[in-house]
Amino acid sequence: MDDSNARRLALPACLFWFFAGLYVMLSGAHVYSPDGVVMVRLTEALVDDRSLSFRALAGWPEHGGPRAPVGRDGETRRFSKYGLLPSLAGVPAYLVSGVLADVAPASERTLFTTPATREGRENARDPSPTFDGDRRAFRTLLYSTSESGFREALGMWCVQLTSAGVTAGLAVLAYLLGLELGFRRRAALAVAATLGLATPFFCYAREFWSEPFAAMALLGALLLLVRAQAGKGPGTGLVGAGALLGSIILIKPALFVLAAPVAVLHLASRGAVGRRFVQTGLAAAGATGPILLALAYNYLRFGSVFETGYGAEAAEWTTPALTGAIGLLVSPGRGVLVYAPIVLLGYSTLPALWRRSRLVAGVAASSLPLLIGLYCRWWMWEGGWCWGPRFLLPAIPCLLYGVGELAEGRLSRVHRAFGAMTLGFSALAAWSTLLVHDFDFHTWIWRFWRDHEAALQAQGLVEAYDLVRWDWHYAPIVRYWSFPIRETLIWPLALRQPGVVLAVHGAALLAMLGGALGLRRALGADRATPASPTSVPPGR
Repeated sequence: MDDSNARRLALPACLFWFFAGLYVMLSGAHVYSPDGVVMVRLTEALVDDRSLSFRALAGWPEHGGPRAPVGRDGETRRFSKYGLLPSLAGVPAYLVSGVLADVAPASERTLFTTPATREGRENARDPSPTFDGDRRAFRTLLYSTSESGFREALGMWCVQLTSAGVTAGLAVLAYLLGLELGFRRRAALAVAATLGLATPFFCYAREFWSEPFAAMALLGALLLLVRAQAGKGPGTGLVGAGALLGSIILIKPALFVLAAPVAVLHLASRGAVGRRFVQTGLAAAGATGPILLALAYNYLRFGSVFETGYGAEAAEWTTPALTGAIGLLVSPGRGVLVYAPIVLLGYSTLPALWRRSRLVAGVAASSLPLLIGLYCRWWMWEGGWCWGPRFLLPAIPCLLYGVGELAEGRLSRVHRAFGAMTLGFSALAAWSTLLVHDFDFHTWIWRFWRDHEAALQAQGLVEAYDLVRWDWHYAPIVRYWSFPIRETLIWPLALRQPGVVLAVHGAALLAMLGGALGLRRALGADRATPASPTSVPPGR
């Protein structure tokens, strides 16, 4: 690799290490969501048992998918209804966790129990109330965090860190795509920084959900297709774009609908018809492998290529469409315009993005309505116990290039003020997730509902979800600021029980500081070099 290539790759590498280190430093101690636990359990099963079925969750054995054949010692097992790819992506981290568990000091084996779980509080004889005047335990996990369960707890934590790398990679892709769209380096970095620091991805980088994986696959495919439309790169780039789009079906089958506008817009792009069809054929060839793997995965588990594991749940379209659509847009608990108002700037600058790339602009314009249309009638349109509009995450990255226009000073004064306001509110929403973990918050909401159910139903409320969905007083984005629990990070505990977890945080801190230093040097060099005139590339 020559010096010019090394310099070109240095900034994306610094960007990756900065965000990956930051997200690890801000990680919590556990995988809280049952969906995340199921995906990590499948990772465990792939490595330890060479099996496609996982051990059923303690306390909720029916969750996660259809029943599988009974395992050794008569243990209950199930097939995961979630995509295979996130569990596969967690394999390297799980293997590392096994090495770390072997060298961890005995004094560290209670790290994950104190004081974050019921058994940890009991072990520590912690008398402090969970809430003001309420001494009941506030976290009940779906796997053991006792001293004897240290190996599993450490494995859960390590696999969860995979999301840090995925989201850091997503920020790098946003930066690289910004350069391909004709933005200056600083503007492209502003887009990446917004994605990593001022959207719900800031929260989901510290949890284990499938949506960031799908967002990465979509943005990576767009980057390769934009390069192909500009005549850059060999045909293997098109095969790679198709493989990334096809991999979405291995991440979350429902999100494969996002591939449709990409294919249509690419076919409708400018250029010779024959060339476009050849490119589309190469991309289709790349998509074939992941799709066939997904079908084989279904067949091996259920004997049918079309069964994903959701069963009847996949057909529960019981929510009125208008209710779900309004909820996903503007509800206090799940509205994308509440939790990521920066998308408004993206929509207001779509004409400028259209001039840069019709493909990216078309995907940016269509993805959010497409996902809202997909989920608005589903029975759990709000996404369960989570932060903000989880189901809409893959649509957000393409709507962030308005930040690039803002950074380059291409907007009017009023438009700049509007953009700065939406950016500020988005950052405030994202960073408020450090105050409280959504699992703790939802646990309290459900407890509050049980304690006051009769009075709340008299007000016209039907279920606990109604408090989170529609009531500003109980919406996470508002209620977090007065919530009494402040236990979202694991490193303060690791400082008191030093061992392998603290060592991982030390490495993350070095990565974050090294990445920040590298970014600073690159930006300093950028300031020292006179800026060359840039022009918006023609529509593609």
